Amino acid sequence: MGDPEAWDDWRSNHHRYVQNEVRRRDTLSAAFTDGEPSLRPGIEPNQCLCRVERIDGLLDRYPPATGGPVGVEQINGWISARDSALSGERTVDSLQDLGRLVSGDSPSPEVAALQGLTEFFNAERRDRRPSFVVFEAEFPRLKERPDWAEHLCERCGLAHFFTDGPVTLALFRYQAQEVLDARSDAEKRMNAAVFAVPTVIDQPMSDVYFTAPKAMDWGHAVGLQPEPDCRHLAAELIHARMDYRPDHWVAVDTLERSSLSTGDVARLREAHLDCIRRSPGNADYGRNC
Repeated sequence: MGDPEAWDDWRSNHHRYVQNEVRRRDTLSAAFTDGEPSLRPGIEPNQCLCRVERIDGLLDRYPPATGGPVGVEQINGWISARDSALSGERTVDSLQDLGRLVSGDSPSPEVAALQGLTEFFNAERRDRRPSFVVFEAEFPRLKERPDWAEHLCERCGLAHFFTDGPVTLALFRYQAQEVLDARSDAEKRMNAAVFAVPTVIDQPMSDVYFTAPKAMDWGHAVGLQPEPDCRHLAAELIHARMDYRPDHWVAVDTLERSSLSTGDVARLREAHLDCIRRSPGNADYGRNC
């Protein structure tokens, strides 16, 4: 990354590194080491993972067959139609959809629309940067919350979605096994790891990113609404990029929150460090930096 002489130089060098190395790399990298176990300790193949994506820019570029704009309510309607088709609800439309999905025939317009949006999204995700994810089990009944987007952003330190204006966010859910299955044949033969603890070089610079102690099996996102007992801490991992499927969509919503001030960031980082130091074996974490 060079030898920066000032903070601005450091930030510029880091940005260049992310653009040239992180966004373009294959799954085998410094984070995903050849020969390590494919699953980190404590992760089971059937565990569900959650990820949030910002999609308002995507929707601005999306050319739907109807010729009109696509909004939050419309996409959620497509997701509901997919759920009905797969849940076995005894309605004419859903049974027809289920039959089409099983037989491979064309699905209903709603399910086909979600398929089209998914394919467009995958094509637009041109970089190879790893995906930050959390465990669904730490967010029980998340979809039932009317404020799921705000709640998840607060727990997962997603301050870059607090922009002083509206952003459209999509929630995705899939199993760890699906990440393993998405590996190429060569990667499977080498048993290359596809899950890793996040590091500062896996992403653009972020004021609310905090490196985890080496002894931890996963990172911990900086909570934007910290609790005194530190129960807000959510485990986070990164995994090798994979394409989404229509069944990965959970919900879409619009979020509008004010961006964090410098004082907010300092307070949140101090609270996070205090929580990390309360964890076993980390009482002196960061004291000699």
